[in-house]
Order: sequence, then structure tokens, then C-alpha cells
Amino acid sequence: MLVAAGCGGGVSDAPDLGVVSGTVTFDGQPLEGAQVIFVPDSKQGTTGPSSNATTDSSGKFELIGSGGKPGAVIGKHVVTVSVPGPSSGDPPGKTY
Repeated sequence: MLVAAGCGGGVSDAPDLGVVSGTVTFDGQPLEGAQVIFVPDSKQGTTGPSSNATTDSSGKFELIGSGGKPGAVIGKHVVTVSVPGPSSGDPPGKTY
């Protein structure tokens, strides 16, 4: 009987990631709880998985890509920033 085990040590197909961080503000104030999503722009030649983050109380974020690795695929992206609305039954929050 032959048993073989190991970890892949070959060439990775994973794209190179660049660390991306920043601060989201609205009317000059930090925007807490905003979803920041970077989607590679295939029309501009960038392909790969999207990356996302949620802003902290200071509006700061650091993108996380696929597999939980920090960063985003290097290249051009379509960027979306959104703030979740109140769920039903909750009082309305601040309107932007």
C-alpha cells in the first residue's frame, strides 16, 4: 500500500493582491458601517475575485479578498460604497 500526502508547492493561480485601505466620509464626517466593495473591471482588463470591507467608527477600512487575504486584485475596479438601511420595525436612521 502506498500513501502520499503533502501540501501543494506548485505555482499558484491566485492573482497578485495589493493592500487597499482608506477612510470613507460623508459631508466631511466619518461614515461608520459602510460596505466598501471593489469589483475588478473586466472591461478595463482586470479580472479576479472582488474584495470588500466594512468601515469602522472612524470610517476606516482595509479590503479583504478571496480566502480572507488582505487586499484587492491589482488593476482597475468598479467601487461601490453603500450604507445598509434600517430593517423593518427599526426607527429610521440618518438619511444621506
